[in-house]
Amino acid sequence: MRQHADGRMPFRKTQRCVLLPLWLGLLLLGPSLVQAASLENPSGGLFYSGVGVISGWKCEANGELTVRFNGGEPIPLVYGSQRPDVLDAGACASADVGFVAIYNWARLGDGTHTAVAYDDGVEFDRGTFQTTRLVEDKEFVTGISGRFRARDFPDPGVNVLLRWNQNVQGFVIEGVEE
Repeated sequence: MRQHADGRMPFRKTQRCVLLPLWLGLLLLGPSLVQAASLENPSGGLFYSGVGVISGWKCEANGELTVRFNGGEPIPLVYGSQRPDVLDAGACASADVGFVAIYNWARLGDGTHTAVAYDDGVEFDRGTFQTTRLVEDKEFVTGISGRFRARDFPDPGVNVLLRWNQNVQGFVIEGVEE
């Protein structure tokens, strides 16, 4: 076989016939080879406190889903909750792709933390976030109560009434005044 003037070797017809379908196959199947997943909470440099959820979605779980905070022990995640928003967005072929666990953010202490999500021990997403404890050195605060009005929130002339809820270790909306 002769070389081109620039030193390149030409493709044989048989090479072209094999490479074209391979290239087209990768082009069409490539996106499905990447497994879609998202650790939504905690993430994004956001602030977390009280009792909340670790949550997100993964199109296909290959094994047990877990999360680790700052390299600590794995925390199991319950997989298979309904996420019609993920299905509607076309990210997954079904809606039963959500994962969740309840977690008390005060267990981590104040500061910046990293969450790493795993599927059968293989990392699939991570997020960095902040936590703040209401009372120093206490994971669960008892014996307090409180109520206050957030003025001009979420719009001018609107006030939100907030009340302390011990069960979630945070304030919840009690009402809205317009």
